[in-house]
Amino acid sequence: MWYYVTKNINGDPRGAVLYATKAWIELCEKGHANGRWLPFKSSDSAWCAVDFDGQMFGILVYSLNDDQCKVTIEIGYVSPGHRKKGIYKKLMKHLLYELQGKPYYTIESVVYPENKNMMEIVDKQKRDVLTTTRININHNV
Repeated sequence: MWYYVTKNINGDPRGAVLYATKAWIELCEKGHANGRWLPFKSSDSAWCAVDFDGQMFGILVYSLNDDQCKVTIEIGYVSPGHRKKGIYKKLMKHLLYELQGKPYYTIESVVYPENKNMMEIVDKQKRDVLTTTRININHNV
C-alpha cells in the first residue's frame, strides 16, 4: 500500500471525490453524518491510501483556512476491510507531516456523537470535544 496527497480532490485521477462521496453516503446511511449537505468541496485537499492495484481504501479530506490558521478535516474514512490496521492514524500522520513549518495551529473535525467508533478514537487521541448548537433563521416571519 502507499499514500499520496491531492490538492484538488475533484481533479484526482484515482477518483478521490467519488470515493469521498461514497464514504459520506455510507456514513449518512449509518446515521454518522448529516445527509443534508456534502461536508467537503471538490477543491479540498486529501491524503489517500491506495493498495498496489490502485484501489483507494482510505481518505482524509481537509481544507486549509489561512485567516484562522486552522485545518478542518471534512471527512475521514477507511473501507471496512482495512479498518483496525492503523490506516486513519497513518493518514493523520501524513497530514501532520505536511503541516510542519506552516502557520496552522488547530485541526478541527466534525464527529457525530452517534458514531461510537469515532468517539472512541477521539477519546484515545485526547482531543477536545466542543459542542455547538445551531438555530435556523426563518426569514419569512
